[in-house]
Amino acid sequence: MLALDVPALRQRRDDLEALAEHFFHTYAAERAPRVKGFSAKALQAIRAHDWPGNVRELINRVRRAMVMADGRLIAPRDLGLDEAAAAAPADRDALDRARIRAERDAIDASLLRAGRNITLAARDLGVSRMTLYRLLAKHGIGAPTRAGQP
Repeated sequence: MLALDVPALRQRRDDLEALAEHFFHTYAAERAPRVKGFSAKALQAIRAHDWPGNVRELINRVRRAMVMADGRLIAPRDLGLDEAAAAAPADRDALDRARIRAERDAIDASLLRAGRNITLAARDLGVSRMTLYRLLAKHGIGAPTRAGQP
């Protein structure tokens, strides 16, 4: 069996616009012919949303918006993301920094509790070893080495 570890949408914000456009065109037959795409504010709301439902949530929101849109372009309210569009970019930046810091602190604490043992730390965090290695690289935390190895 081949196990793939695909990051959540909230970790792949650069892919969101392309995915939304893909689903818009995939379900084109379901939309009103007057709807031509997404407004800039809708795309901003898509990027700002955390997508706890991942791709399924994105598909469902895009399909709903295609039917519910009043104008030629899908608006944040059509996606059900009015509040996400209203969030100030500075607030999102602060939240992103806090989230990154919390993630790094959790990794550091887990490694400390596990005696820098990757398997135990990954189990403690509830992630695979490969995910923990990716997180270590993302945060610039040196991976523990075995005694006597470089």
